Amino acid sequence: MPALHPTIALYGLGFNPPALVDIYHTPGTTMLFLHEYGDTNADYSWFSVNGTSKPMYMCVAGLDPDYTNKFKAIKSTLEQAFSNTAAFPCSLEVIDAKQYAQDADPAIPCTGILREYNDPAKVGGDVSGAPNWAWEMTAFTTRAMQLASEVDPQGVFVNAFRTAINIALC
Repeated sequence: MPALHPTIALYGLGFNPPALVDIYHTPGTTMLFLHEYGDTNADYSWFSVNGTSKPMYMCVAGLDPDYTNKFKAIKSTLEQAFSNTAAFPCSLEVIDAKQYAQDADPAIPCTGILREYNDPAKVGGDVSGAPNWAWEMTAFTTRAMQLASEVDPQGVFVNAFRTAINIALC
């Protein structure tokens, strides 16, 4: 077996690996961390299994100084373009995950995405102003985006995702 890259060997693999968390909190960096959560209720119990009883959830959090305004624009952009379309036949709810800065808990939506944020000893609340964002979505959402980018790269669905990313990183 080949040796692990020194960073991987030092930090390991897993949900929000510490190496990424460290980069996320490094002043002056710009980062968008796209992450999938599980596909089954054994992994997370808080997303729709049939596409109708409740929406798919996409969790968005950031350390951006203009986070509040950008989040509102991102939420509106994605929910309008994704919900109940041919490419995404269920509702999408984009959740502000910044308030869930704690270790991941399968019973609580969006936990784990910014778990280091409230650790002053580690990051001091991160006042760097770096426009760093973390988005967490179901694998279904990722697959829908991948398929849409292949079959309709200039369509509403792909353009909404592109717009949302531009809003986050502008």
